[in-house]
Amino acid sequence: MCTNLIYITLTCFKNLAFWIGYIKCTPDNSIYPYTEILKRDLPLYTVLIPIFKEEGMIGNIIYNMTNIQYPKDRLEILLILEESDKTTIEALKKFNLPYFASVILVPYSLPQTKAKACNYALPYASGEYIVIYDAEDIADPTQLQKSVYFFTHNKNVSCIQSRLHYYNAQQNFITKMFSIEYAILFDYILPGMEYMNLPIPLGGTSNHIKMRTLREIGAWDQYNVTEDAELGVRLAIHKNKVAVMDSITYEESPSYLKTWLYQRARWIKGRMQTCVVYTRNFQQVVSKIGVKGLISIQCMLGLPSLSMLITPYALLIVICDFFFNFLHTPMLLDLVSYTNLILHFFLHIAQARVIIKKLKWESIIGYYYFLFPLYFLLHMIAAVIALYQLITKPHHWNKTPHYTSQFKT
Repeated sequence: MCTNLIYITLTCFKNLAFWIGYIKCTPDNSIYPYTEILKRDLPLYTVLIPIFKEEGMIGNIIYNMTNIQYPKDRLEILLILEESDKTTIEALKKFNLPYFASVILVPYSLPQTKAKACNYALPYASGEYIVIYDAEDIADPTQLQKSVYFFTHNKNVSCIQSRLHYYNAQQNFITKMFSIEYAILFDYILPGMEYMNLPIPLGGTSNHIKMRTLREIGAWDQYNVTEDAELGVRLAIHKNKVAVMDSITYEESPSYLKTWLYQRARWIKGRMQTCVVYTRNFQQVVSKIGVKGLISIQCMLGLPSLSMLITPYALLIVICDFFFNFLHTPMLLDLVSYTNLILHFFLHIAQARVIIKKLKWESIIGYYYFLFPLYFLLHMIAAVIALYQLITKPHHWNKTPHYTSQFKT
């Protein structure tokens, strides 16, 4: 019965957010006439690029950051490297950095997380706004100008999340499924949550934040391995509004199962950490963001992690009970269980189909979207790894390797 309630809650919440996002917040990149802002009026903008064991990506990083269409005398790019990462440091020395970029070396200490590296670099940042880009990111070149336009015309917004897509979507089964999942989340679920005025768990890159706000709330949690999602919750608790902007940053999806599993395990572990932190002071959190805010956090971070852990047992019980009826459950409860399971899978397929049609991905994804529900079965393995690591090494960062992909747009 509890399993049914978890799935019903998740299904209702995520589909409500998705369809509201689909109906009310269809992406429209033409709504930011950023050229109206004169270049002389653009503020100093800080870009943080944390780099760890990315020696093969240095050329791409430099090319992408020089491609940013923002006045270079108002652009401050901080390349953040770990002092212990000698290979990447040596690779970087082979390139000439533009004058608006500088290198920050982070002394070795634990935890060795992305959040700790960004916190170490923050005192060196002097921009009015700040954004994080990952090493493999290919951001919309005009994204910073659009961000300034958005902030200027939405004074109540403290943080902007750009849409995230993958440039190697067509590579294999994992990249196709991951691309659908990302598009569902960033194109429709998060905009739907914004429309409902709910806390928004940020993505790991392309979060544009007012520098003053970031410092006031204490920057990033260096012990959380999904510092992005945690920051989104903390922004909501401090009454800072997060908005979603229709500007795309392309990332590289893991293309190998092992890489995907360990990245996803880190994400699930971080979400577990965030839920533990913000449910310890249950009454205080509710007083800040309300009951619907707490439900939103649990539906985006807590319940999905729990559902991934219990799904194998739930499926086993449903299948065995269907054939052997060893539980002797009432027929009505059996009907609810089967309907819940079928509906859960059907709605995943429906969302995937909507995404493929809206983004014109038929040639990229094809009919793979029918397999989208099966992709979520892989999350069960990642959830077990996440739970084990949460107990044995809670602050360990599973590094996701990146490659120069032949599928870049």
